[in-house]
Amino acid sequence: MKVEGRLPKGIFISGTDTEVGKTVVTAALACCLQKSGLNVKAVKPFQTGTELEGLLDIEFVYKLLETGFDLDEVCPVRLGKPLSPHAAAALENKELDVDKVVKSLKQKFMHSEDT
Repeated sequence: MKVEGRLPKGIFISGTDTEVGKTVVTAALACCLQKSGLNVKAVKPFQTGTELEGLLDIEFVYKLLETGFDLDEVCPVRLGKPLSPHAAAALENKELDVDKVVKSLKQKFMHSEDT
């Protein structure tokens, strides 16, 4: 599949509940874009449930992409409890600075020359 035309620098996948397919959609889209010849980076700014067994969502995506990644760069906030980020952070006595995380990710990924 060849992607033609200009694509946005970023695509944001969201959902309003857990287990609704956000990670699967992200992985499928990332793999399709990568196979079309684009340099793809996937990011999960906030990951909760890290105390559970198994791959983190972002690890699943990069396993399918078959490329290396820096976990701290692509998933900067990781919290143990499988709750919303705000609830998990409160239980761990951590402050979530969403603006700081978004700004950092934009600087790292949105301004690069990679597509």
